[in-house]
Amino acid sequence: MRNLVVFAGSFFILYMLSQWLLGFGMTLFYDADPVAGSAMSSSTSFGISAGSFWYSFIVAIVAYGITQLSTKKPSQS
Repeated sequence: MRNLVVFAGSFFILYMLSQWLLGFGMTLFYDADPVAGSAMSSSTSFGISAGSFWYSFIVAIVAYGITQLSTKKPSQS
């Protein structure tokens, strides 16, 4: 149960962090070139959101696997 909480928490934090960083990057790009910035944000916002979602999901699965391995060893010995 604790590992599931770690998995959900790490996934949520990674996803929110990636979304925040993307938003920050978009803002910088938009300020530098409003026309290209608005075109870029409108055309790729969905693709980027989906990409960061799956990236966060994969990283969270790896983190979950590591916690599973680290918690299994003491119980076996």
